[in-house]
Amino acid sequence: MSDRLYVVIPCYNEETVLPITSRIFLSKLNSLIQTDRISKDSRILFVDDGSKDKTWEIICNLAKQDEHFIGISQSRNRGHQNAVLAGLMEAKDKCDITISIDCDGQDDINAMDEMMSHKGPYSTQLLWDLYQRHMARAVEVTAEGIAFHLRYQQYNEPELMLNLISHGPIEKGLDMTCGGAMYYNLCMDGSAIATVADSFGALQQRVEEEKRIDWETLYHHLKTDFQDKGGELVRQMLSRSARYGGGNTISDQWAVKISESYSNQVRSVSQKYPGYQFIPGWFSWSNTIVLGKQVGATPNGRHAFEPINHGANPHPGFRKDGALTAMSNSICAVQPGYGNTAPVQLELDPGMGRGEEAVQKIADYIMTLFEQGATLLNINIVNGQQILEADKDPSKYPNLVVRVTGFTAYFCSLTPEFRKLVVDRILIQG
Repeated sequence: MSDRLYVVIPCYNEETVLPITSRIFLSKLNSLIQTDRISKDSRILFVDDGSKDKTWEIICNLAKQDEHFIGISQSRNRGHQNAVLAGLMEAKDKCDITISIDCDGQDDINAMDEMMSHKGPYSTQLLWDLYQRHMARAVEVTAEGIAFHLRYQQYNEPELMLNLISHGPIEKGLDMTCGGAMYYNLCMDGSAIATVADSFGALQQRVEEEKRIDWETLYHHLKTDFQDKGGELVRQMLSRSARYGGGNTISDQWAVKISESYSNQVRSVSQKYPGYQFIPGWFSWSNTIVLGKQVGATPNGRHAFEPINHGANPHPGFRKDGALTAMSNSICAVQPGYGNTAPVQLELDPGMGRGEEAVQKIADYIMTLFEQGATLLNINIVNGQQILEADKDPSKYPNLVVRVTGFTAYFCSLTPEFRKLVVDRILIQG
């Protein structure tokens, strides 16, 4: 029996394009059904993100005209990513496969054919080839979106301060964002490098080399989030594979490969936009939780919708010794170059800095780190017992400040999810 596909499409004020693109989406879905690549029970799920025009009315009419159209409506505008997440959460128990695509039809809809057509033989090499193509398209779409934004930013959010202190904008009479500056660098940050590298490493180690599990069985457990019989044993086996941050492991090698591919693709897309230089980096910022909620179970043993890894750091918990040197070496090896960063997030116990000898060791570590190519270091110096007590009752520690990612915050001001991320990192590394 063919897999059931749900195509998730976020919509906001789409009354102009929706009557046109809906026909394109339906045609593609019917084509996949007719060639027996997906089930006839597959659906196109529109998510109305609080539109102020007739978008929801059009979605309702489409659903009346064809059973393959369905829709949900959010009470207010919550943003593109939240709309996608709402659609994925709605679809996750009703289908086998989800694909998200924008309503404007700019994404390559024919990519669905290849996604649904391959029946084997499976291999990490095949997955890598497909992954690179997917990544290239993501980079291209991101660059298009940034360029579109900058084209109109001069009208609603001109860079007033940068225009004043930079050479070029005043002389040319142009905003920084549209040709005023000779050089205009734009960071394009990737996320989840450890999640992806660990997944490729687990596939290579457990499926191909050790043959502990076959591709079809693994796919089943990923689809069911390891909840079926034997799923937890499979998950633990995968999570105990050689991990990124362990010291020249299979996954470390995959991380280098991923970073090099991503960096090259980001730099290549700059050629399409004269005046702009897109700079690759590995930085999830504060989106570790939000991005994770859009990703199902992964072959590294991560449960569906759990957080991705923080920045360029490994997933915590796979080594009990902290493995400071191994972790640092791994992060230094995936630096993308070109001026952007893959930060090292370091958690230290206050006791490590007591005495002149301890201070010198920390100083030597920091110097060595940057000599190896590191570009940014975020340090937390927090007592593990104190952070546990603060997590139980944040109100007792109103002045406790922690380094979350590229910013610091009062611990008591963080959400429970963010507090857990910080707690886990500190307890494992501290």
